[in-house]
Amino acid sequence: MPNFLDNCKSLINKSIKFYEAEANQYRGKIFDKIHKEMCEYIFSRLFNCFDNQLKLLALKTSKEFSYNIKKLVKKGQVNDKFDIKSQKIYEESIGLF
Repeated sequence: MPNFLDNCKSLINKSIKFYEAEANQYRGKIFDKIHKEMCEYIFSRLFNCFDNQLKLLALKTSKEFSYNIKKLVKKGQVNDKFDIKSQKIYEESIGLF
């Protein structure tokens, strides 16, 4: 998901503002307790999204790296330019994170 951080911030802010507007009649301790629980729940759900996104990016990077290395093998250039090309591919792939 592009702009993961911005999308998450927006959702968190909307959720907190909604809770604050709708639950402001509760006493301080109850309000604070539920506010804290709500934030913990949101962050636990977002962690799962973030974790899955990292797994997908790692898989994509690995596949792209393997694909580009196989292209070099077909060209017979693995031994000649392997270090330079593999370093370049690796750096480009890591740049996706």
